Amino acid sequence: MCTSITFPKGLMTMNNKRLLIAHNAKLYRKASKKLKTNILDELSMLTGLSRKYISYLLRKHGKRLRLRKGVVLKGDITKLSVHKRGRKKKYGEKVAQVIVYLWRLTDHISSKHLKAFIEENMDEIERMPFMEGMDEETKEQLSEISASTIERILRPVRDKERLRNRYRSNPYGSHIKKEIEVESYFKKDRKETGHLEVDLVHHSGESGRGEFLYTLTVTDIKTGWTELRVLKNKAMVWTEKAMREILKELPFRVKQIHTDNGSEFINAHLKRLCDEEGIRLTRSRPYRKNDAAYVESRNYSIVRRHVGWRRYETEDELKVMDELMRVISMRFNYFMPTMKLVDYERVGKRKKCKKYEIKTPYRRLVESGELGEEEELRLRKRKESIRFYELTMRIIRLKNELERAYNRKKREEGDGSNKKGGVSNG
Repeated sequence: MCTSITFPKGLMTMNNKRLLIAHNAKLYRKASKKLKTNILDELSMLTGLSRKYISYLLRKHGKRLRLRKGVVLKGDITKLSVHKRGRKKKYGEKVAQVIVYLWRLTDHISSKHLKAFIEENMDEIERMPFMEGMDEETKEQLSEISASTIERILRPVRDKERLRNRYRSNPYGSHIKKEIEVESYFKKDRKETGHLEVDLVHHSGESGRGEFLYTLTVTDIKTGWTELRVLKNKAMVWTEKAMREILKELPFRVKQIHTDNGSEFINAHLKRLCDEEGIRLTRSRPYRKNDAAYVESRNYSIVRRHVGWRRYETEDELKVMDELMRVISMRFNYFMPTMKLVDYERVGKRKKCKKYEIKTPYRRLVESGELGEEEELRLRKRKESIRFYELTMRIIRLKNELERAYNRKKREEGDGSNKKGGVSNG
């Protein structure tokens, strides 16, 4: 094998291939025709690049070309010079900062959801304090940015802010089960509003002993409209009271309530309430959590992401959490876009070519055509009267109050430790 070329240290990454070719460019230009042939053969064998491309790099590297007076262009094939080529970035640092800030304000939603949020609430975003003095070009770029670009901007910071992805539940049985119809996930009505899924989130911490707070989560299947209420304990009377309040405040008529098999739902109180209101009551199959998949997803994406897995049980914590959950519900329903499967093709046992829509629960409800004129007008006025930024700042303040109440309780118990799974302020 010919030994006419020399080798730098460190082979054979793409960067080092360029270094190898640049290292032998001067020798190549001075070599005879036969020696050039040998050099090209060896470099092609070592780098895997074509001889024609290698010869081009060897000829151009280090050469100087005078374009006009005082301007000299020098050929360079190092990695740094190659990476200077290509399309320049359209979105600058200002847009990136706004995207990251909005991502944190919206509780780390996906890039597609964030794009839909920006489209839906651009007027609201422009009124936020951090947008004061922002130039028009940045505002225009923010309204034009795509979901894929948002993904590229968020990728470096997303891994640092990963959130836990689990929760616990504890179903119970009851004799009233025989009177309540079982409905599986596959039989659900997804075409009309008013079909609710209901569940409880346990705030028991590491131990299920004694009394502690619960969050009642109520979700409409079609629109995703979600209401949250905090219960003092699991007593049936608190569940019934919270459900009566929610039924009065919902902007649409409730036709069905679907629960799990817990005793807080499978009881005479809730059964009587449904009978009085003309509401159909159904329950999931035992040990089939996915029969209430919509509300189960809200348990984490709305409740756990804000209050974590700590044990909450005192009156101070109850007072703060009750206000917090109401504000979270309002912000989610009016401003936070959610993804919903609208079409797909089935190939064998799998769903292929899925199509999704990304809209806020408010937008889905208005566009459903199921609201009367008065209800729709009242809902629109309600939307115009609230501000996303103010709701977010209020949520952060309440979460800080909840943190202080929790720490105060731990100090009184003689344990000032701050366990994992607590409040996250975004």
